[in-house]
Amino acid sequence: MLATIVADSSGSHDTLCGMTPDGQSAMLLAAIKHGLDIRDVAPSASFFKGVRVDAAGALQFTGSAGPGAAVDLLIHLPVVVALVNAPHPLDPDPSVTGLDVLAWRAPEASWPPPSTTSPNTCGRCSNTESTWASARNL
Repeated sequence: MLATIVADSSGSHDTLCGMTPDGQSAMLLAAIKHGLDIRDVAPSASFFKGVRVDAAGALQFTGSAGPGAAVDLLIHLPVVVALVNAPHPLDPDPSVTGLDVLAWRAPEASWPPPSTTSPNTCGRCSNTESTWASARNL
């Protein structure tokens, strides 16, 4: 478990479609700037643009979250975050709007967030954090 969504006013996300070729090129450039290559780039997640699978198995674009939407992520491991602000491959209006990104170190007391206190979520997070702590002590 790399991250947990702890707040989401958008509700419109996509982890199925991937990026456009231009988005993929920009993501590769971001990876290269950190000494990484394409093998280090995980599948993408598109925030603020929704997709669903219809009854026939086709991907359907469900729209944009609109201005003012926000997502708060709690990242559990040391990671390189590369952001590419690119059009969604299924969006009929491929314009790109501005994006504000804020990052800060979360206090230790931030886990578990109240909305994610299911035993499964807490267990996955605990396993991830204990594995990371053990690896650092080798």
